Amino acid sequence: MNETNIYENIKNPLNEDNIIELVLANFNRDDKVSNYSLLCNINTKEVLDLNKPQKEFEKERNIFFTNLFNAWKNKLLRITDNKELIKLLNSLDYKDYYNITYFFNNVIYDYQGKFPQLCITPFLYNGFYNIYSKNISNIKANKDFEDIKHRLYINLSNKNIYKFMDEFTKRCINNNLPFYYKFQDNSRRADSFVIYSNTENLYKYKQIIDSIVRDYPQIKETSGKPPILSGTIDGWIGYGSEPK
Repeated sequence: MNETNIYENIKNPLNEDNIIELVLANFNRDDKVSNYSLLCNINTKEVLDLNKPQKEFEKERNIFFTNLFNAWKNKLLRITDNKELIKLLNSLDYKDYYNITYFFNNVIYDYQGKFPQLCITPFLYNGFYNIYSKNISNIKANKDFEDIKHRLYINLSNKNIYKFMDEFTKRCINNNLPFYYKFQDNSRRADSFVIYSNTENLYKYKQIIDSIVRDYPQIKETSGKPPILSGTIDGWIGYGSEPK
């Protein structure tokens, strides 16, 4: 399969039975909630009660954020010769989600005036966590990488979302493949994980996804349906063109 085959094999959601009726039934006449948000909540999934121990979720979340943090720190260590900054970075040894997110949401601002390199962080948060390869790796992307034309949606179970993202990140880096994705953890939304792509890399991302589910079939088995109006690839990956 290549880019052309992906397009040819996308299943049109409008061919689904009762799709129009389902969309109209969820049409919102209250401007306080967007119709898009309502549609993304049609193919909902179970959220985890984080007030109770969720050992597997917490373990995978800690692994993901620790790997993200270390990749960011190691990139800075490779590109700086500032001895004070090197000393600071080597003193940072966080290994869990809470300390890492607290550092980037609070502590880091105390250092950015002295070390402007720290203004680049491993993630941006705007309701979704946004992850850019350029902030955590030495992968060089050509200008076309910024020309986003496609989106891939995966309705990952909240239980397996961090395992998938950790594997996706590592495999892209190992294949020298630049990436940008965003996610919400423990969300009901069907669009809680989105990969943004130019045309050149679309099939490459599909290959990475396929390799992950070959090694961890439970990820696909526990995933839900993609957003209701997205095209469907292989019955579980959503496809959408990037809006202009």
